[in-house]
Amino acid sequence: MKKVITALQNESVNDKLSKYLNIDVIMNDILYKEGILEVLEINNNIDYIIISELLPGEISLKELINKIKEKNSNINMIIILENKNEELENYLLSKGKIKIFYNNEITVEDIIKLIDENYEKEKMKKELTEIKKIIKYNEVNQKENLPDIEESNLTFDEIEKVENEIEAELNKNNIIEKIKNRINNKKKNIEALIISIMGIGGVGKSTFTINLANSFKNKKILIVEINSKMSDIKYLLNIVNKKVINNTYNDISIDMANEKIINNNDEILNNGINNITYSINKNIDIITDSKIFSQDNIIQSLKIIKELKNKYELILIDIEDFTIVDLNVIFKETNKVIFLIEPILLPMKKSIMLLKELIRQKKLEKEKINIVFNKVIENTISFNILRNALKEYYILGKINYNKKYHILMDHKMKYNLLSKKLKMQYNKISKEIILNNTIKNFYLKKIN
Repeated sequence: MKKVITALQNESVNDKLSKYLNIDVIMNDILYKEGILEVLEINNNIDYIIISELLPGEISLKELINKIKEKNSNINMIIILENKNEELENYLLSKGKIKIFYNNEITVEDIIKLIDENYEKEKMKKELTEIKKIIKYNEVNQKENLPDIEESNLTFDEIEKVENEIEAELNKNNIIEKIKNRINNKKKNIEALIISIMGIGGVGKSTFTINLANSFKNKKILIVEINSKMSDIKYLLNIVNKKVINNTYNDISIDMANEKIINNNDEILNNGINNITYSINKNIDIITDSKIFSQDNIIQSLKIIKELKNKYELILIDIEDFTIVDLNVIFKETNKVIFLIEPILLPMKKSIMLLKELIRQKKLEKEKINIVFNKVIENTISFNILRNALKEYYILGKINYNKKYHILMDHKMKYNLLSKKLKMQYNKISKEIILNNTIKNFYLKKIN
């Protein structure tokens, strides 16, 4: 199914496209040029963009096309121009994967034909079926032709051969769709992947957790912060003074809500998990109260974890304080532990000592440990030395130090403000996490 966004200032086009089987119009008609770029920041997996030259915005049409191509050079574009402009037309065509039409020369059906490669095949298949019926009728009734029906130069066998070829193509696409649907259904039945993020104080766990969550595309994610002091995540996201409860603004603060609602785990379960979550955006929720994994009631903590696993696809537990929760319970339920290490001599030595203590005293399994070198700077310790010092653990990746973290904090840690290199590093880690977990869920269980 082709994913399409439109920017035509014409909502009726969306309605007509949405009714077509193989086209997925993923949002409302966009009303300004910059809006297209904002959408691509959130979801870059788009097949077609349909743009009107009349679309308002602060940038020119040429600048818009260049920025779209920078974000995804494989996106196809259909651009509707108002008046003949050879210079603009030639410039746009030079960018590749662009079709140009003038406003009075194209219909919605023409757009559908361009987007859906099966459209003509489906149409031809119907026509061939009708021709085959005619020929069959003529053969049975020994007639040469029928009134008001065009004659065909093809024989019955030739038509059947072409029809079979079209049928095979259509079936191939249908099989692909069926496989995708089966995989999606399988994914729905898989419990959430739980990742605990750990490390010594000051290594950058909260910042890493927020950026990692934002690097996953189209997943429902929960961030749980375990911190006996004031929440670092609330500070980073500038929501310390916001008044929130039940994901909506209210007349009590987050801290007051926590104090009022969360007296113990029984009350959490009775009131529902939604009462202690706050939505950062449509994909990410946070819980910043550490009492949900209290050491006082392990059974209830396990019940809460089970409820969360059924509600989210991915749970990131940012463990700032090891003393206020039962780590044995968390480690048992955790699929992976991402252990952050800053590659500087003293912090690195402290990190290795803490890691060994967690393995020895808290029974953290080595196969769950994934090392990420965080806040990496130029002229740091050689990676050969780092790998050798930690050769018994899996090295998941590295994240460079960001000199502009103050800008991120001022803008609520918006992922699009990260440099391209940092985004690539986070994306690489998130993809590897999902890939490894997919292999484990779909194959290792079968082998066992």
